[in-house]
Amino acid sequence: MTEQDRPGWAGLQAPPWLWIWIALFIWRAPDWFSHFRGSIRALLSIPYTGELYSSGFSRLVLTPTILEALPTATLALAIIALLFPQLRARWVERRYALAELSKDYPSAAVREVQTFIHERAPRVEIKWQLAESRRIARVYPTRYTNDTLAIFGGLLRVWRRNRPAGEAILLHELAHHRHRDAILMGVASPLRALVGLWVPVALGLALLVWAVESAGILATQPLPGGDSPLREILGRLFLQIIPALVPIIITVLLWTLALFIVPVVGVWCAELNADRFAIARESKPGALSHWLSQQREPERRMGWLVQRIAHPPLGLRCWMAHNAHRPVSLVILLLLFPAAYVVRLTLLIVWGVLAHLVGGMPASQLAETVPRWIASYLDSMAYTLTLLGVAMLLWPLLVALRRRLQWARTHWTLYWALGLVLCLPLLIGRLQPDPCVAVGATIATDKAWYRPGELVVIQYSGLPGNEQDWVTVVRHGAPVDDWGEWQFTGGTTSGEHTIVISEPGRYEARVFFDWPTCGFDIKARTVFAVTTRQGG
Repeated sequence: MTEQDRPGWAGLQAPPWLWIWIALFIWRAPDWFSHFRGSIRALLSIPYTGELYSSGFSRLVLTPTILEALPTATLALAIIALLFPQLRARWVERRYALAELSKDYPSAAVREVQTFIHERAPRVEIKWQLAESRRIARVYPTRYTNDTLAIFGGLLRVWRRNRPAGEAILLHELAHHRHRDAILMGVASPLRALVGLWVPVALGLALLVWAVESAGILATQPLPGGDSPLREILGRLFLQIIPALVPIIITVLLWTLALFIVPVVGVWCAELNADRFAIARESKPGALSHWLSQQREPERRMGWLVQRIAHPPLGLRCWMAHNAHRPVSLVILLLLFPAAYVVRLTLLIVWGVLAHLVGGMPASQLAETVPRWIASYLDSMAYTLTLLGVAMLLWPLLVALRRRLQWARTHWTLYWALGLVLCLPLLIGRLQPDPCVAVGATIATDKAWYRPGELVVIQYSGLPGNEQDWVTVVRHGAPVDDWGEWQFTGGTTSGEHTIVISEPGRYEARVFFDWPTCGFDIKARTVFAVTTRQGG
């Protein structure tokens, strides 16, 4: 066993949650695209019945579909940008004026740092900017398989004053190289940049909606004549316009936080993993923990927010580093990323209620809809937690194969126990009846073919009786998320839907369960023809 495989709690780490999140994001991308395309088409075709907002622009921006699609597209662009590490490396090197130094550079500290890095990671390139004393060290990708370590003047200052702390800092950066997550995070990361950019964009979007609505209020409700027009304007400003801004901002920020909390916590876990890597190998126990305790959070609020995208709160890092040799620290690290999905679920429920209230949905209809949202979110989260649980179960074996260790170590039982706990929600949920399973659902027409303009009678039966089971007619072979004229069944298990079709062709009648919980999952279909020729 080598020094890098030293046993102990500090040497154990969490699975690469950030890579797993990206895999889940890419895996679900086709479903999201289908959902957004269908939902946006429904948004543009279904008449709007809300009365709270006057403009179609506000309805378009505040609808859950649009609010989902914009930040989701932002994350997709960030992931695509990760495919070009060479462009990122050029930008970093120009931005910070990085350059190589010769091995015989006249500085003992520089030569010591070079030796320390090359002994532990011979393939890592080193570039320097000694004039920058506020920065310390950052790793960034130059190719898909290799990284460069940028060393700033601040690192040499730490190295001369407290070499064990300087070594621990370098070990932390080398951990990102070893774990192959430097391409996802760190300096000039597209993921960090676009997530940080979206926060002001979301606020700007909320203010834009508010401005449009304010103009609409003033335009549609002219001021009454009187001696005090200024009093009327100020009254509307403080009683109507400004109070309307609050739910808009909360709605936009809730969804933004719900979408970004998972990747941000994934970045936190990668940073805490790197801390544990350094702590398990530091030359002086407590060197990294002591150095972290001397750091301070940015005083500006925006600086604090940007720092949260790249690093966990300093208090959490200090506590985790101080307790790295205790099992409780590893338990928190292993459960931190799955817990982000639970927090996301809570935010989505609150956001959904508020967004639909803002959009004008009656409270009675919302009371019927919210339980279905919660059931849908819980079902989706159960599958996600199970995948995370499987990753946790397999992680000890994968690490053992890589390091050629005996994988039946006593420490690994913690991974297996927590992995099984994460699988429990899905196992329990499978014991409950699935509202989206089609058992005996049928749909048929009274004839096989019709004349153009003739009444088509569609009969359906065997439905579960949800209020938002629905029937639609489309061209034969249309995509599953396509629809034409449609209607909700209103909670009946059987009934009829009639339609008149003038254009000849082959058509399908389709039945779906419980929109939007069951999505575009066709439960039954039948094909018929509209033709001018007798017999179809």
